[in-house]
Amino acid sequence: MVAISAPNFSQQVKNELAHIKPTHPSCKKAELFGLIQTIGNLNINTLGPSLEIKTENAALARKVVSLFRDFGQRNSELLVEKETKLKKRNLYRVRVKAEDFNAVFPKSIHTNILDKKVPSFSEDQECCRRSYLRGLFLGSGSVQNPEKTYHLEIRISDRKFAQRLKEFLDLSMLKFGLTERRNEQLLYIKDSESVANFLTMVGAHSALLKMENIRIIKDMKNNVNRMVNCEDANIDKTITASLKQVKAIDLLEDHGILRTLPRSFQEVARVRKENFDASYTKIAEILEISKSAVSYRLKKIEKVAEKISKDSRIDSVDVE
Repeated sequence: MVAISAPNFSQQVKNELAHIKPTHPSCKKAELFGLIQTIGNLNINTLGPSLEIKTENAALARKVVSLFRDFGQRNSELLVEKETKLKKRNLYRVRVKAEDFNAVFPKSIHTNILDKKVPSFSEDQECCRRSYLRGLFLGSGSVQNPEKTYHLEIRISDRKFAQRLKEFLDLSMLKFGLTERRNEQLLYIKDSESVANFLTMVGAHSALLKMENIRIIKDMKNNVNRMVNCEDANIDKTITASLKQVKAIDLLEDHGILRTLPRSFQEVARVRKENFDASYTKIAEILEISKSAVSYRLKKIEKVAEKISKDSRIDSVDVE
């Protein structure tokens, strides 16, 4: 038995979008147009020219057929075949005769597929703009699992079309980058807010909710890590200072100087040695004095120890 793997995040997004059906005819046409421009091909055989849309997503194939039928084209073909690759997944081909296609898009297959003109939408056609974006993403888009990274892209084969699309996306307040990889043009966004905005625009609300939950958990983990790192840094700083102070105290004791210092200094020295890893705040609580008083007395002890060390080095040089 062949195990069926669970859909990844990108597939989940596409499955959700494939089940969204626009209600207004102009929105249906805009989404279909986006699909055609990304995965539509001109197919010429003995029966004449036709439009062919190929996809691995069964729900998307059914949606394409349904959209054409909404425009009265009931002769569209849905063909299923097996991939020749190792995974041997199903491939779905939707074919529409040229004359049927031209009845829906009067400017002909050549203009719509080969020329790759980006449509324009008026201010009151925002729903159509979003439907067109949904069609583009369904055709050649993908999005990374937000648990790993934030990255959404749309692959375009034609450079001029990709540049036109970038201008269109910029006007839609979606700041996509544009780069080339393996002879393909990639329109991409790489920050969580931009990816969330795009998912909102195309209507992937369930995927957006999942991404936001992941983002909240990631932010919480990052905050905890920052707190732990900060605490670790403070502990390291405290231990480093404590080592220096205990060394100074030991030096004063060896030279019989500590007992000549004021009692308040001797008490701070005693508590420091008894509580090696204690912070100034903790020592202050033990002695019931201020934190600044602890800092002042320990620094004085260090200065006295430094002077003794310096004098000892001078005496050593004189003897030599």
